[in-house]
Amino acid sequence: MGEGAQAKVALHVEDSGEGLEPAQVEKLFQPFERLGRLPGVDAGSGLGLVIARALAQAMGGNLVIASQRGVGTRVTLELPQ
Repeated sequence: MGEGAQAKVALHVEDSGEGLEPAQVEKLFQPFERLGRLPGVDAGSGLGLVIARALAQAMGGNLVIASQRGVGTRVTLELPQ
């Protein structure tokens, strides 16, 4: 590892579900955004991913989501060692 580079630990969680469109992925970290909510179903506040990313960044890491429609989604949590 080069000078100044910090070792990181990465945790990946993947699924092979229907995936998300790029426009949906862009909205995932907007407060109170709840993708796929059904009428009459209270599935949450839409703050979970916003808070999770803020906590990861506060610890010097990041939370990233990559998704492709028809392929699935991959969530990566990176934290410094």
